Amino acid sequence: MSRLFDYLGITVNKGDYLFREGDKADVLYMIHSGKVEIYRKSGNIQKRLQVLGEGEFVGEMAVIDSLPRSANAVALEDCQLIKMDKASFEKSIKENHQFAISVIQFMSKRMRDTNDKVIYLAKETMHNKIIIETFKELLNNGKKDQSGIWMLIKLDGLIERLESNFAMANKKLLAILYEMIAEKIFIIKKDKKRTIWLGYKKEHR
Repeated sequence: MSRLFDYLGITVNKGDYLFREGDKADVLYMIHSGKVEIYRKSGNIQKRLQVLGEGEFVGEMAVIDSLPRSANAVALEDCQLIKMDKASFEKSIKENHQFAISVIQFMSKRMRDTNDKVIYLAKETMHNKIIIETFKELLNNGKKDQSGIWMLIKLDGLIERLESNFAMANKKLLAILYEMIAEKIFIIKKDKKRTIWLGYKKEHR
């Protein structure tokens, strides 16, 4: 990730805040070196949620929705961070294979940690590309459900675009998507009009 740091890197000192609860969410950070604490305060009580280190993301929900920060992030030591807005995040996924794989691994780990699920992480290149492209479709063309918990995208439109992007037969593409659904990376939801949606559960921070 050194190349990304050369272009998008910043340095923060121990004790500096990346953001505070209630702040506007418009950027995310990837930790190049150092450790960042995530915590919430309730009255005079401070509750540590987690400590993040090298290779992990901080405030990643900024590229999915514009909800205010739901926790505080403070540097536990001097840190080197890669700072990205939504545009630079999507550009990095498209152009940097190593970064794209890191995103897949991080999202899979986050879902394991928060939902106690065993997440399928595809090893084959085509599977990786389809996972990445599906997340990009959710970011760019998806919508939140009424609960605000799920990001949804119409399955038929997604399949049509993936078919075009990968020049892949519908049957093979469906097989890959349903493998990811079976492993609970994504889910299928139907609305009252019986429209079929692909869904991804957001984990707010």
